[in-house]
Amino acid sequence: MKVPRSVRLLFEDLQPLYVDLKGAVDLRMGALKSPRWHYESRVKELESFAQKLETGRERHPSAPEDMLGCTIVVENHGAVAVAESRILNEFTLDSRRPKDPARASHPAESFAFEDLRLYVKWKPDAGAKSRPWEDRVFEVQVKTYLQHAWGIATHDLIYKSDSVSWGRSRVAYQAKAMLENAELCIGQAAELTRSAVLARTDDRTNELSKVMAAIRTRWTEEGTLPKDQLRLAHNLMDLASKVGLRIDELWKVFDEVNEKPLDLSPYAAVLRALVTARGATLLESIARIDKKGRAFVFVPDEVELPADLSTAASARLIRIPLAATKATVEAPSAPLQLANDPVAD
Repeated sequence: MKVPRSVRLLFEDLQPLYVDLKGAVDLRMGALKSPRWHYESRVKELESFAQKLETGRERHPSAPEDMLGCTIVVENHGAVAVAESRILNEFTLDSRRPKDPARASHPAESFAFEDLRLYVKWKPDAGAKSRPWEDRVFEVQVKTYLQHAWGIATHDLIYKSDSVSWGRSRVAYQAKAMLENAELCIGQAAELTRSAVLARTDDRTNELSKVMAAIRTRWTEEGTLPKDQLRLAHNLMDLASKVGLRIDELWKVFDEVNEKPLDLSPYAAVLRALVTARGATLLESIARIDKKGRAFVFVPDEVELPADLSTAASARLIRIPLAATKATVEAPSAPLQLANDPVAD
């Protein structure tokens, strides 16, 4: 694209200023964002800058409001207000679009772009030396992951193309409507589950609820339970199944042994109680029950195995390799790397 000399010279004068601003903003945004959020930023390129001026919407060519554009992506709509609060705590608000979050900018049948945009300025640190770009306004968009994904997938279809297509735009906005419905379902999940359609349960859900309640009654001390108690309940139910016990039988054995060592996770404590009470017989049942050889049980080193355990049963147990344990002791700063170690989720 050919760009008028005056526009090009203005761009070349502004770009270094905003590149410097971008570096400072990136550092501050990185510090304020949650680890689960995504952040990205860009300084406009010459062609985009020139075309924005040609729209006539930029009233101040020497101080364009979106020469620097930043985007923070959050989990869902519930986190948008949290992100906005953090941004405004670190930067000075110049304007906001939409102005009123409770008032829609478009009719109900429209699914045009309406994500939150904050136009802010740098808020100097107390006693810090003044910088030449501190009075410059820049844009911060706050989106959910679904909004961000839609924008990436359809931006060129709607905004940047060498041809126009009603069909392409129709598909893009139909997708936006579907994603907005998904956002609604996610954000209002608690309310939706109270509806007659969803206010139901099944045997598996009931059993998991009982197991989670049983876990909480046995580990009451702060810090003894993981954040993901549902995963723990699944693991204990699977353990009971692999060794041929009902979940109520598992708890009966555990309560009879009545040991909850502080150095063991709830899973490991239950497993050690089972081995203490039932010995090799318990672990031998894994191979007996699972004829296809797909069931395996992780056994931490803190759980001592019975001396009379068969080779077939031992083959179904997952243990941390001795060499890995030794390496960890000798070099505690090195991360433990195990073969076939599943990715944590």
